[in-house]
Amino acid sequence: MKNIRLVLGIVCAVLMSSNTALAQERKLSEAQKEKAKVQLEQYFQDLKLSESQKISYENITKKYADQLKFIRNSELSRQEKLKEVRRISEAKNGEMKSVLSDTQYEVYRKFQEKQRQSLIDNSNGEFAEFTSKLNLSEAQKPRFIEISKRYADQMRNLQNSSKSRFGKYKEFKSIRKNKDAEMKRLLTADQFKTYKEIQKEVEKKVRENRKSK
Repeated sequence: MKNIRLVLGIVCAVLMSSNTALAQERKLSEAQKEKAKVQLEQYFQDLKLSESQKISYENITKKYADQLKFIRNSELSRQEKLKEVRRISEAKNGEMKSVLSDTQYEVYRKFQEKQRQSLIDNSNGEFAEFTSKLNLSEAQKPRFIEISKRYADQMRNLQNSSKSRFGKYKEFKSIRKNKDAEMKRLLTADQFKTYKEIQKEVEKKVRENRKSK
């Protein structure tokens, strides 16, 4: 794979085949891109594609990457998107299996799993960084996690609801207000100030990512 854009496109397509990736709407950082490049170079060395296989591999990857991009940017509910992602992933794997040898397909599947796990680890690391910035005490951490999870579930249910855009926005404001109130009771004044600053940073990144699509 000579074209680095194609190489990075492949890893993005692989990552998008996981449910975790669907939930995360952010770009890969430069460090993550460089790490992905190194991993992919090793992956293709292990895969040992023939010239004819390379063409088929690229065509299959591009076809399903385009489908995944369309689904991700669609107006489908989260559950509908997940269902489509699984269907696309299974279809892609089926085509890859017909092109690759048994040994190559095993390498392909192991690489997919490795990338999914890497994405999960990155997510956990980012959450750890978030809590570290707040300097939470051991007593605060379980409560912070519980509040975050509970309101994340509420936001997910709201996103998948059939409410109008205005109705969703109105409920979003209510959920945000209630969550902030609970966080304010849990955190110190300085921690809550930091929490709101981080919240603004996250919202800014989300807006920037949406504009760049």
